[in-house]
Amino acid sequence: MEPGSSSGGSSARGVVSDQGREEKQKEMREKLSEVCGVGEEEEEEDDDKSNGIASGFVPGPLVSLKEQIDKDKDDESLRRWKEKLLGCLENDLNGLTYSNTVWKGGLQVDQSKGMLGTFAPNKEPYVHTLEEETTPSGLLARGIYSAKLKFEDDDRRSHMELQYAFEIKKTVS
Repeated sequence: MEPGSSSGGSSARGVVSDQGREEKQKEMREKLSEVCGVGEEEEEEDDDKSNGIASGFVPGPLVSLKEQIDKDKDDESLRRWKEKLLGCLENDLNGLTYSNTVWKGGLQVDQSKGMLGTFAPNKEPYVHTLEEETTPSGLLARGIYSAKLKFEDDDRRSHMELQYAFEIKKTVS
């Protein structure tokens, strides 16, 4: 026996045992099925084949997500596919913020920003009620306004942009 090795399933070098690998693969399949709805129909069929692994299939080594993406960085279509697949496994929305900017006649007249929070995948929609704002009144406030509402995460990735317009006018009562 070499120094630093053991008779157990893993050594000091971090080699994963077959049992550990099977557990990790099962966990990943469950996450993928749960989050992305992938493999739900095939799961029952797979259970009949040698503990969920097709006969003759030899899984590759476990690598980090970053290493997996970097492996084929020259193949653009494969890289996009991997990012989509791996992003499906880790798609928490961290640090979601909103920004609402209002313009009148090309001049910015108002801007509000706020933190909404971090959100995990959920079948039910999240609801967040913002503070009510007072609309200006009077002769100078009347006119047509344009606005842009934007939602970004902490990586400055835009998740939604909405441009809208409204008009403030005198009402006859």
